[in-house]
Amino acid sequence: MFMNAWEFKINNKIDSKSLRGATYNMIFTEIREMEVIKIQKDRTDEEWRKLYLIRSLSIFANVLLISASAFAIIETNINKISIVDWVKV
Repeated sequence: MFMNAWEFKINNKIDSKSLRGATYNMIFTEIREMEVIKIQKDRTDEEWRKLYLIRSLSIFANVLLISASAFAIIETNINKISIVDWVKV
């Protein structure tokens, strides 16, 4: 990863700047991933339970919203005429 910084085949400033940015992004990403792994390892049982509770509630809300949307689409296709009459009133 670090050896790319000494790429002598690059002749123009744009490519050099692009390579520098890519190297910075790789280093920053690696550091951030190490921080995330440390945070995950340091979680307590209570934090894990809270995390899974939030995930479960989010999945439930998502399924509920998708089901309601599907029901609304089916219902509007079945009752097209009555909806058109209702909107005209």
